[in-house]
Amino acid sequence: MDELLLLIGVLFTVFIYDLIYFKIMSYPLHGPEKPHYPPEWFFNPSDIEYVHGVGGTPEQVARTIRKLIEYGGEEALCMDDKPELKAKIIEFARTH
Repeated sequence: MDELLLLIGVLFTVFIYDLIYFKIMSYPLHGPEKPHYPPEWFFNPSDIEYVHGVGGTPEQVARTIRKLIEYGGEEALCMDDKPELKAKIIEFARTH
């Protein structure tokens, strides 16, 4: 009897997980209505000016960026596909 209850519990857990979890997670993509997101949630990445990171002073972050560039060149920033942002970060590192 205990094994049967355990099996029923496992099957029920899998059923609920499959039924509810995936529907909840995919709702924004497949829900009955197209989701509406407020315009203020979106931004243009080229408008980003804050590059300090979290938990460090601007000077500490700039020093870390300079060390990274010294070690691996500007390519180490892995931002060749974002030349404007890369230029902003390099300028930030040079001026702080």
